[in-house]
This record gives sequence, structure tokens and C-alpha cells, in this order.
Amino acid sequence: MTKIAYKLVRQLKSGEITSLFINKSRKLPTMKWMDSENYPTSGFAVREGWHCTAKPEAPHLKMKLKSGEVRVWKWVQLMINQEEFMLNETLKYLLDDK
Repeated sequence: MTKIAYKLVRQLKSGEITSLFINKSRKLPTMKWMDSENYPTSGFAVREGWHCTAKPEAPHLKMKLKSGEVRVWKWVQLMINQEEFMLNETLKYLLDDK
């Protein structure tokens, strides 16, 4: 099963994109299936998987920072494992089409 979601990323001047906070030096490819990876980082809770939203909304985060950093929404396609879906409340919320 697949689902479209939205991911907020940093967009570099070169046009390349990276994660916002965790492992942000790694460039993320586009138009390519990627497995999620876990990068425990000091000061952040360990949460595995891709962090996405059902709508391109995160009012608590700024889109342009004083440093010149620009954040943009990208749509992503998630492949959902049916067994994982049955156990994961976050996935159930994401897949709810309300």
C-alpha cells in the first residue's frame, strides 16, 4: 500500500535538499525509493522512520531563517507495510483521509 505525504526539508542554494535537523549534512535524492534509517542524535528523542505529515503544514516551524536557510515542502510517496500499519497509530492517522 502506498500513500502520498509531505516532508519539510532544507533546500540548499544548489537546489539539493537535506533533512531539517537529523543527519542534515546528507543530501537526499529525489525520485528514488529510500529506506528510512535511524541516526540517534544528542538532544533529540530517537524516533525511527521518515517524519512526514498528511498536509504541508507545520506552523511551529519557520520557512525562512535569518541564517538564509530556506525550508520547502516536498511530496513523498510512502510504502506502508500492512503489518506495521496495524500496530502504528501515527500511520493510521496519516492514512485517515478526513
